[in-house]
Order: sequence, then structure tokens, then C-alpha cells
Amino acid sequence: MKRFSMVMMLLAGLAITVMIGCAAEKTELAFTNDSTGKINDIIWADGDATWNSATGYAVGYDTESKDVEQMNGTVECSIYKDSSYVTANVYFPSTNSSSLSLNEGESNKYVLKAIPQE
Repeated sequence: MKRFSMVMMLLAGLAITVMIGCAAEKTELAFTNDSTGKINDIIWADGDATWNSATGYAVGYDTESKDVEQMNGTVECSIYKDSSYVTANVYFPSTNSSSLSLNEGESNKYVLKAIPQE
């Protein structure tokens, strides 16, 4: 009986450790700007995460990675045109879409193209 209790306690401890390990997995998201100008005010999945920079994200530059909760969503952003930021249409060349489906528990990085709305 004593052995059975010890085995059960060991299994319970192992189960708790596994659950904590699974819950600690974070999903990260970052972007590379492949637009015709600087981008800013990037919004993922209706505000699940946002990226803002005092100077914007220049063409060819990466945003910082952010932890996100939503695995599916769309992206909105603004693009620098003439002398100010304007609303942009966003799409991702890898998906040919403005929406993404992320890999949970991984670091996701996508090339982002923004085109000024006319």
C-alpha cells in the first residue's frame, strides 16, 4: 500500500510538471517590412498585440517579437506616404492574404507588404 501511494504521488507530480510545461509555451509574432515605405501602428487580431515605433519600421527592418494569444487573425497597419502615416491594405506574400494562422508555441515571423489605401 505504501508503494502504491508513493507511485501515485510520483505520477501526480509528473502530471503537474507536464501541465506547467505545456502552459508555459508562448507563441510569438514578428514582421519584416517589405513595403514601399515605413510602416507603423501594426495591430494583430483586433488588438491582441500592437507594434508602434517612434520612427516607424523602415523597409527591410524587423519588428520586435511579441507574445500573442490569438492563433488566427488579420493585420492592420499604417504606411508612411508623402508626409504622414495613412491607412494601408496589408497582405502577406507567403499566404497571399491579409490573415494568418500561427503555429502555437513557436516564434512566427512573416514578411508584411502594406499598400496605401486610395
